Amino acid sequence: MQLIDIGPTVGYPNIIPPEWTHISKMMEGNIKYVKAFYNNSGMAVRSNHILAELVKNFNIPFVLEIDRYHQLLMSKAIRNASNLGLTTAYGAGKVFREQFFKNNAEIIIGHDEDFDYINGYKNWRELEPVTVLFHKETNLDLPILDGNNLSGGEDVYVISVNMVMLGVMYKGFIEHELSLNLPTQKSIMQFIKMYVLPGMIRSYLNLSLFNRLFNFKIGIKPPKNEKNAHSFYIPSKLDSRIDFILKVVLIALEKKELYLSGILANIPKFETNPFVITDLPDTLINRQQLWALLYSKIDIFINLFEVGNKTTVYNKTYLNEMKRMIEIFIRNNEHSTIMPFMSNISFKGKLDYLLSL
Repeated sequence: MQLIDIGPTVGYPNIIPPEWTHISKMMEGNIKYVKAFYNNSGMAVRSNHILAELVKNFNIPFVLEIDRYHQLLMSKAIRNASNLGLTTAYGAGKVFREQFFKNNAEIIIGHDEDFDYINGYKNWRELEPVTVLFHKETNLDLPILDGNNLSGGEDVYVISVNMVMLGVMYKGFIEHELSLNLPTQKSIMQFIKMYVLPGMIRSYLNLSLFNRLFNFKIGIKPPKNEKNAHSFYIPSKLDSRIDFILKVVLIALEKKELYLSGILANIPKFETNPFVITDLPDTLINRQQLWALLYSKIDIFINLFEVGNKTTVYNKTYLNEMKRMIEIFIRNNEHSTIMPFMSNISFKGKLDYLLSL
């Protein structure tokens, strides 16, 4: 789901250098390597981690057939998420701290976007129910976001959780554990650390690439990493090669006049969906959660509209569509959110800036 129309989804030129295909394959190897390590690690998150709390509150017998299990998840998962403070169509939720990023405030959106649950159940290890919608990091070391890595500082970051997918994934996990016929099964906390959190790597990296590219635009170099994100070395260190590609793409984007869709499609990413950077969960857009959805993408849209230091003629229509949305949003006083005071001030400033474009 997109907040606004982003333009034609086919027919845009490709300006990403061919070498990106090889880099992507190498990064896929890195992702598989990191996932395999944690899948076999036996590590666990703390017992009160929000994802563990969500799984504990499903309260659906995993012995049920998958169709019935899925039906019950659909009927109660979002309400349970709302009760635990997630931002949903039922309520604005609350601000969490250090669930995913160290020393950081976080908004967590709970949703039930449709997916192929039968195939997901059969291939539960491949599911990625938790994704990052907004962060300002540029680290490319594939961190496990368990609240102990990467200190975000002032910005409130945004995470989304597909509650139904998380439940289906847990059913597959616990049935696998039982099939091993061991005296004990791995815990919910181990399930989260070993399987769920590694599934966040891809969405995290896509935003990191976006952030690096637009940092180059304003002359900010990526900071050197002070320590390894893991207790092992990642097979292929790709930062310098990635940065070269990003700089080439940035120069090309600044020279060409493209629709938003064409700009998005030409920003390198480790994802088949060319518009994933602005993509949002397919959920109800109401007063309870519009603020969180808009907040999660406002920085990104500002950068997109200014990619060539001006909004192209092609994109004036889409900019005006977003301006109309923001004007109604402000008129209804929806920009006064549950976020900390200074975060609300910053959010309002970004809204005003976009209106000035």
